[in-house]
Amino acid sequence: MKKLMLQKPLDKIRVTEICREAEIERPTFYYHFRDKYDLVAWIFTRNAFETDVLSASSAAKSMNRMRQDYLFYKRAYEDNITPAETIVEMMFYSMPEGLQRIFFPTKKRLSEGAR
Repeated sequence: MKKLMLQKPLDKIRVTEICREAEIERPTFYYHFRDKYDLVAWIFTRNAFETDVLSASSAAKSMNRMRQDYLFYKRAYEDNITPAETIVEMMFYSMPEGLQRIFFPTKKRLSEGAR
């Protein structure tokens, strides 16, 4: 996905292209993700959880990785079809409920009838 987003914006990328680049079949993609925006949210979440915010070296590595992937993040936030708020929402709902309570104490969870 990051490689494709170096070439064009998120709203111009098709799931078929993602599958071709990843060398997987469409059913495999849809087994793991609802759509390309869910994939982007997963990438954001994975990168966030790889960072130990209490470690200066881990934080520095994450910042360097984000700098290298600047165009990916920029294009993900620029997408007019799915605004940044939607990506944050997808990240929120992909978190375990315990983490949701820690990071978003006032937000409604799926178990509370949100969405």
